[in-house]
Amino acid sequence: MNSRNFKFYISYENSWQFSIWYSESAIETDIATPTKVEAQKLADLQNNRLQLAKYLVEQHDKKAVFQANINESDSGLEDEADEKTQRNESRLISILRNDKLGQLLDFPKVVDFMQEQLAKKWKDLAIKGAIHHGSAMAQPCENLNPGTIVAPHLRPGTEVIVTRYPIVSKDNIRRYTVDNKSHPELMQYKGCVFIRPDQAMQHHQCDFDGDQLVITPASKMPNIASETRHANQDNEYEAVEKRKKVDYNKATDSDGDRKYTKLRQIAVAIAQNKIGWVATLIGRVQSSNSLMRQTELTRMVISARSLVIAAGILLTTLGVGDLMGWMGLLWSQGGLRRGKRDIH
Repeated sequence: MNSRNFKFYISYENSWQFSIWYSESAIETDIATPTKVEAQKLADLQNNRLQLAKYLVEQHDKKAVFQANINESDSGLEDEADEKTQRNESRLISILRNDKLGQLLDFPKVVDFMQEQLAKKWKDLAIKGAIHHGSAMAQPCENLNPGTIVAPHLRPGTEVIVTRYPIVSKDNIRRYTVDNKSHPELMQYKGCVFIRPDQAMQHHQCDFDGDQLVITPASKMPNIASETRHANQDNEYEAVEKRKKVDYNKATDSDGDRKYTKLRQIAVAIAQNKIGWVATLIGRVQSSNSLMRQTELTRMVISARSLVIAAGILLTTLGVGDLMGWMGLLWSQGGLRRGKRDIH
């Protein structure tokens, strides 16, 4: 195994990159419905400071586990976390964790922190919904039947939706069937998913150097699953070819000289790698392509009812400034349309 991540099964938040490819009715049923339940939970927590503090600690711990066990972000869009902000958050979370009786919950700094964290939860809920996807590290298995995977954490015969971030087009999202019985020797690798290399590359531009595949049982999103192509079906859009990787030791500059001669130079280059940003921007262009069928454009429109609910939530919790910022984000990501116009 090429990474310690094979030990872990990781939970991913939903992303606009996934949702934009599905019809309004499918999103309303499979995503908006559980989101409303979670919204009610958050509303109830606002009235109980001790329970809210406990909830914030639990969410912080989940985030810490996620960050510790994965090497890349779920969308390729997040900036590197500011260390000072992280340290401050850790200190305040420590206060909430140890203040069992809530004696410090009236302190202004603690109050501000809890309000800020709650506002972030509302914002994430409005943008991403309450859906979470499972994830495991991709590993090759040449002799699997086409359209099947081995996923030790799931029951044999389970139909699943598989994708990998960043999502360039809807062809990156496919349905597979779990076939664990064909390879019982692989069941010991609980944090892995085994897939045919040809389908991993064709549908997900996935290789096996630590890439994570996002896997969700179709039963959790039946309407979305019904709109998802099976792994054995042809592409709907033009195929995406993944650029071959270049060994850092063989990379050259414009003069033909070795670009990296020291290990620390390679470490800096890896930390500054922006391929996730580039691939995500390609996905945005693809998702707003003027040549797409009108039905596909319609699928990119978020339910007006859901937007009204989300806007009301943000207006009351974040204020007008953040609400306008959130709406601007949706405009930029193709989640809303100002009018029926082609994008060239």
